[in-house]
Amino acid sequence: MLLVVLGAGASLDFAAQRLDELTWRPPVTDGLVEDSQRNRRLLNLIPGRAASGLVATLRQALAPGGGTALEATLDKMSQEAGEETREFLAFRFYLQSLLQECSTRGVAEVGGATNHSILVRTIELWRRRRNERVLYVTFNYDTILDQALAGQYDWEPHLDSRRLDRYISSDEFRLFKLHGSCNWGQAVHDTRPELSLDLDTWDAVECRREMLDMVTRAEMTLADDYRLLPPVVDAIERCQFRTKDGKNHLLVPALAIPLATKAAFACPVSHQLELVRHLPLVDRVLAIGWKGGESHFVKLLTKIRAESRLLVVDPSEETLRRVPRLLQEASVPLLYAQDDARHLQTSTFSQFIAGEGLTRFLEDSSD
Repeated sequence: MLLVVLGAGASLDFAAQRLDELTWRPPVTDGLVEDSQRNRRLLNLIPGRAASGLVATLRQALAPGGGTALEATLDKMSQEAGEETREFLAFRFYLQSLLQECSTRGVAEVGGATNHSILVRTIELWRRRRNERVLYVTFNYDTILDQALAGQYDWEPHLDSRRLDRYISSDEFRLFKLHGSCNWGQAVHDTRPELSLDLDTWDAVECRREMLDMVTRAEMTLADDYRLLPPVVDAIERCQFRTKDGKNHLLVPALAIPLATKAAFACPVSHQLELVRHLPLVDRVLAIGWKGGESHFVKLLTKIRAESRLLVVDPSEETLRRVPRLLQEASVPLLYAQDDARHLQTSTFSQFIAGEGLTRFLEDSSD
């Protein structure tokens, strides 16, 4: 079974066009808080501009001479104040809107002709001959891979939004978004008995304001209840739903804050269990644009089949050295030694897709 792991580099290089010509290229790491007209507009959509102080602090730390990176700075800020604060929740709202816009408009800008769509199509041609499932794991919040899978398989996860079951029930693939997604929400349940939202009158901004007030009062309780968010309105994901018993609930953005020390998943427990169930069947691991920083996931990889084949694709020589070393130090049972060039490819996602590296890796049956 093939396991495909996509990191931030795969989203940054999501299309073969000249990237500087694309208006909606998804940002990664420091680019998440760059000072742009788009980002200013999204910050202004958050009630009370509650994320602006945090974003300004990040920009100051990232400025020339600041000497730090976004994830490390967020680490320090979360240790000082905790993640369950007004400004961190507001920052989630900001990230959610930013990545949702980049996902929908970015894919539309290239007519859906993304590197992800080529990857999925090529793998499907190979998979069909083997009659087995493919596991896709991504730590990116965007929906570029989701849209590629939808195009290939006529996959419609919105038809069954409760607990996101369609992500892990296809006959052809499983999609695991371990750090959440910009189109997911996590339910806020029964924080106040008197809370009664009128979904006909409350808009997304009012729901955001209510959740910011809840977290300020320490009244917010989250459940292992993840749902696809309803359609976007004015660049904001609608963030409320009504259960069959008539109760109204709010939805917090289901995405993990990008910390340097990532130690937790942001997806349903059922997804995590399904991934663990399939890992012993994995005998090939393809990692594209992934730096191996998620130690909680690396630990799970120890469950894959012995002598599994590995291919790491990244333009950075440092990443190509780091990822195999991290996997070996964690006792992930790989076939190739750390310095074996057969499992390293120095290229961007676009270069990799344009060449024959993917086909060679899929068809390789040698020891």
